[in-house]
Amino acid sequence: MPSATASLTSVESNIVVYIAGYVALKISSKVCTDCKLVLLGMTDSASTEQVFLQAKSFEDCSHGGLQVPSEVLVNAVGVMEEAFRSVTPLALQTTGLRNKMIKRLMLNDHPSINRLVCPNSKCDLLFYVTNLFTNIRIHHHIKLKTSN
Repeated sequence: MPSATASLTSVESNIVVYIAGYVALKISSKVCTDCKLVLLGMTDSASTEQVFLQAKSFEDCSHGGLQVPSEVLVNAVGVMEEAFRSVTPLALQTTGLRNKMIKRLMLNDHPSINRLVCPNSKCDLLFYVTNLFTNIRIHHHIKLKTSN
């Protein structure tokens, strides 16, 4: 499967992996063990997309650090980023931005998004990931708009 971050610059790809690592960290305590396997991946020190992530891993700290996201999660977050970017210019205000993005994702029917499912149907993994990603991006979008 082609990477959803292929169209992004190196810095943007690192940001997508970083966000995916944050999503994995925050969601992994709310989902079942099988869902954690869908969310978490392996560190690849040769990867140019994990530079930001490795800088924030803090493996020696007791409170943990960002998690290494799976390829499935990184690709899904990449698709979500593309969806967010496609609806952001349409939104003159943040009201309704969440709904526009969710609709765009549902219309997209991308394989990366469709793979974010709980193998045991215990957790709503797609909801958790989409909701947290949307919160992160809307918060950032508002911050950028108010700083100008």
